[in-house]
Amino acid sequence: MRDFWNQTQAHPFTKTLSMFCVEGIPVVLFDVGTRDGAIWLENIHSTQEGHGYGSQALDWFCALADKHGVEIRGEIYPPQGSTLGVEELAAWYQRHGFTVDGHKICREPRIAPEKVDQ
Repeated sequence: MRDFWNQTQAHPFTKTLSMFCVEGIPVVLFDVGTRDGAIWLENIHSTQEGHGYGSQALDWFCALADKHGVEIRGEIYPPQGSTLGVEELAAWYQRHGFTVDGHKICREPRIAPEKVDQ
């Protein structure tokens, strides 16, 4: 988790949120923690839907979990004001390698490319 905290910015008003920035501009909010040996993704919310920032941030987050061999778990809850519902978010998570069971999501770590050649 240290890599995550070092590569995101703390939200100025809500200490449970971290901000993923593109060119210094916060574009995605993460609410994450650890539970039962996994990274628990409480919520991910793009502040600018439709620009691919959510996918960019989730890909980065998954690569970080892969680097450390950690599973990502969570539940789907559309952020307030989001244009996406549970079904659309479930499909989005699946496109990023998650298995979806109702509202629950899970992504097993993948072997990092540098570990395959060794």
